[in-house]
Amino acid sequence: MACDAACLAAILAVSLLVASSPLMARRPELVAGAISIDLVATSALCHWALGVRWGGLPAWTTVTVAAAGLGFSRVILPGDLGSAGLLPLLAVAVVEAAALALLLVRVRAVLASFRSARANGAEWLDAFEAGLLALGAGSAPLARWARLELEIWGFFIAGWFLRPRVRARALAFSHHRDAGWSAIAGALAMLVVVEGAVVHLWLTHAGYSSVAWGAFALHVYGLVWIVGDALALRVNRTCVCSEPDGAEPVLELRVGLRARARVPVAAIIDVSRGTWDAAGPDERSIVVTGPANVKITFSRAIALRPMLGAPVTTKSILLQVDDPDHFARALSALLARR
Repeated sequence: MACDAACLAAILAVSLLVASSPLMARRPELVAGAISIDLVATSALCHWALGVRWGGLPAWTTVTVAAAGLGFSRVILPGDLGSAGLLPLLAVAVVEAAALALLLVRVRAVLASFRSARANGAEWLDAFEAGLLALGAGSAPLARWARLELEIWGFFIAGWFLRPRVRARALAFSHHRDAGWSAIAGALAMLVVVEGAVVHLWLTHAGYSSVAWGAFALHVYGLVWIVGDALALRVNRTCVCSEPDGAEPVLELRVGLRARARVPVAAIIDVSRGTWDAAGPDERSIVVTGPANVKITFSRAIALRPMLGAPVTTKSILLQVDDPDHFARALSALLARR
């Protein structure tokens, strides 16, 4: 999948450079046709070879790549060149027909899976991910990516107004304050803004207007990720939950969007304090920055959902908590009641 992404990024970068080059002014129709072919057909073929055949992504994602290439061609080509000629028109027809067929075939299954998950008590983001899994074999990476993008943009837009999520009868623990991540994220965001402005002005002055706007879009996207991640760390916190009516207490592990898990306290056999710089065999380290200060050991392998990649299993977690002594005491008290 990394090779697929690199190939698509390279095609887009070359297309942006060629669209801003003097060659476009000399032979606009010829260059526009070549760029359209690369963004639509070549990108789709590269994705099919590297992403579908080699990376295991579902075949229908080729339609998405072709549609994105068509959209980019209409954006980066000047004037009416993005829609001139027979090839772009044919590409529009093929892409729209394929997208419509995919929508008609799979949308009912996606909605049914979403509703079923909600009826079974799943949160709406979990239900959203479950619905996308109904797209077919190999759709799990797409479902995880779509959920993550939705969460990042949601926190970027609304995270400023959200309070930390704390369940009833639960103690909540944050992970970012002692690490000083708010200040680090603020510095990174400022750097992205300043660098993006300088790069945009330089490229525009040099005559590479399309490349300048592409770089501007990448800087905005990076800013969204930095801010969204920082706000998610403030809102999503780990909770030690004492369930009512004698139900089994649980540990709801949420480190922003970086990791999440729901573990019955009965599966925990030890909670210890200390300092750990790296994870050992069959351990997973979950830190914002710096060393971990709490180690939780489980009686069996538990499922952990990281920010990127597929779910993993582990029998021990190294965690960075802002108040490690209080966290260890609260969890140990629940263990003593068993």
